[in-house]
Amino acid sequence: MGAGDLGDAALAEELWRFKERLSQRFCVAKTILFGSRARIDHLKTSDVDLIVVSPDFAGIPFLQRIREISAPWDSDLALEVLPYTPEEFVRKKEGIGIVAVAVREDLEIEPPHPWPFSPRGKGRTAFPL
Repeated sequence: MGAGDLGDAALAEELWRFKERLSQRFCVAKTILFGSRARIDHLKTSDVDLIVVSPDFAGIPFLQRIREISAPWDSDLALEVLPYTPEEFVRKKEGIGIVAVAVREDLEIEPPHPWPFSPRGKGRTAFPL
């Protein structure tokens, strides 16, 4: 993949391929894009912020989860990932912090469908992945 800014459609495709690669290693319950790329107010050099939820993370130390999730990322864009078990995710999204903020602006990565964004509810749009 080329360096720098990916267009929205290219990023959507890359995120879907990444989720498929992750699913070969983990049972991925949810993958959420948040931050500037989800809000579409990113800079050319902005990173990709993801929350990945999997029951397979139980018993794996947090930093090891990050290393294992980051390994199949093959984009030139930086990846910042927050990996949680479903139980951890529920606790975090109901608390005060980045996960609670992310859930308010989230765009869940779903199977591919035509661009542009499709309706999702909560006044938000779904990232069509």
